[in-house]
Amino acid sequence: MKRKLALLLLLLVAVATIFVACGQTAATKILIRWEDAEQYDFHVSLAAFDPDYGTQKATSLTELFLYNEQNGVKFYKDMAITGEVFSDLDEIRPVAVDGKYHFEISKESGNWKFATEQTLYVQYNKSDIKISEAELKPVEDAEVAANTNLSPSEKTVIFRSVIKTDVTFEDNTTQNPVSSSTDSNGFYIGKSNQQASKYKIETTYDFSGKRPTAKVSVDGKETTYKLGRNATFIDPNQLLLYIRSFDKSSSSFADNPAVNVFNPQTGELVAASFRFVYNEPLVITDSAREQSTKNVSLNAVTVTIGGLAYMMQENIPDYAEISGEILKGENDATDKRKYTTNRFRVGYLAYELEQYDNSVWDALNYKKAD
Repeated sequence: MKRKLALLLLLLVAVATIFVACGQTAATKILIRWEDAEQYDFHVSLAAFDPDYGTQKATSLTELFLYNEQNGVKFYKDMAITGEVFSDLDEIRPVAVDGKYHFEISKESGNWKFATEQTLYVQYNKSDIKISEAELKPVEDAEVAANTNLSPSEKTVIFRSVIKTDVTFEDNTTQNPVSSSTDSNGFYIGKSNQQASKYKIETTYDFSGKRPTAKVSVDGKETTYKLGRNATFIDPNQLLLYIRSFDKSSSSFADNPAVNVFNPQTGELVAASFRFVYNEPLVITDSAREQSTKNVSLNAVTVTIGGLAYMMQENIPDYAEISGEILKGENDATDKRKYTTNRFRVGYLAYELEQYDNSVWDALNYKKAD
């Protein structure tokens, strides 16, 4: 079972029916919270781990992730996900990572399209690498120097991966997927398994019958899956954007929202659940600014899939009055917050906006919890 879940998590690069808890708890509202044309660029790096954690250099103040403390409050770049145990992972932690992640949102024939492209340069200790150069060729130093801030050395090796995804889905609160694709030219470096990871997966969905179907093509080989009667679910490539649709006010997520995610590798639906933290003390970074870091309060959502920790996502909070962060809804009773994603983490990798608009940077601050 863990292998099947791992396959799904590898597809997610970084839902729609909400299951409401018993009692009178209101369902967390889901709305389309983006405009007809949006695009963002993220810098990808190794998450902000404290290098002393788990070593003899660790002290009583050492934690898994680095933080700075101000007036007794700890501000982190990255948060741990409940149940996340890195020592249990097969995947080997890199020495360093430098990359770019670009995404675009557009409207096509009445549906939404969410497209991403990720290019990573990942540095490992040579002592951790078992795969041969014939199977996975390292990147030459000249390419590393031209495209990254990494520092090659005799004891390390650097690999490059490129992953492109897209998903088209309906323009409603259920956001039923219409089609998706994942084109991977990458690798996996683990303790028990190391391999190049080159494949293309294309999926088309049909919700016209009582039992939705998913036609999956993996490198040209097609399989059609019939799913449960009246099943509702999302495509894995939607997850990052779908989290934005949740309302993130102080009373949200009390109903413990969850959703099914389709796994095109197995044809199964896997449950994703969410944990929300309102007004979390965090650090934002913009290297282009003279003062490159700032302590602020943000919303944070963590995601587990099939019981396994998967993603932590930070969003622009509702307290900040920022130009363009509130959408005027023609058919909604109230205005909609965009809850723009500014940073997220998947496993060892952290993604942050390359550059913050001045209006966002200036408006964000630390807001003491009530």
